[in-house]
Amino acid sequence: MTETINVANIDKVHKNPIAELVQTACQFESHIDISSEGKNINAKSLMGIMAFGLRDGMSVTISAEGNDADKQSRSFLLESSIFIKEDGNMANNEKKDGNVFGGAVKTAEVKAAEAKTTVKKTAKKAAAKTETAKKAVETAAVKAEAKVEDAKETVKEAAKTTTKKVAAKKTAVKTTAKKAVAKKEAKTETFIQYNDEQTDMDAVLKRVEADLKAQKVAAKDIKLYIKPQDGACYYVADGKVAGRVDLF
Repeated sequence: MTETINVANIDKVHKNPIAELVQTACQFESHIDISSEGKNINAKSLMGIMAFGLRDGMSVTISAEGNDADKQSRSFLLESSIFIKEDGNMANNEKKDGNVFGGAVKTAEVKAAEAKTTVKKTAKKAAAKTETAKKAVETAAVKAEAKVEDAKETVKEAAKTTTKKVAAKKTAVKTTAKKAVAKKEAKTETFIQYNDEQTDMDAVLKRVEADLKAQKVAAKDIKLYIKPQDGACYYVADGKVAGRVDLF
């Protein structure tokens, strides 16, 4: 594919037209040549383009050879806004994002910078998610621990309540048993009669205890022997001390 075009606005449009022209040519697989005034140069050669001496108003022929030379050569023309067709129209009618190649071609440095930025953003998002997940786990652990402590306290309180209830039941059982025994045990009084005299055993026991106290004897075991015909009560304290008190 071959097409003749003119160079225009090379100084007004581009800061570094030669480098940008070579970068554009290198985007394509086809071999692209630029020829003018008997000179022919590979469009992908930076040194060659610099020596070629492109200038405003210069007429150049663009030729491309390759499997898809026609398509790639046309794309090259569209991407290079320094060229004007012979009808006076710019080969590239668009200028996007301030890029002299219409924004269609980005340098490797730009792409790498964008990739780094994307990686950083992804890393930040991942870190934020990890931190959020960590905080969620910590919060869940704290809540679980609090629930365990609450459960322990509940068990303790339940145990205390149960112990109190059991103790209360035991006390109630003992009280009931005492009441039952008290009901079953009848009050008993023993009386001793002889001729016209009468006394009761409680009175006799008190006389014996008083007699022992007078002797300064603290007896633990007292045996009583009642003899109404003698009018006396004989006693033996702890198997050692013997004595007598009046029965009537």
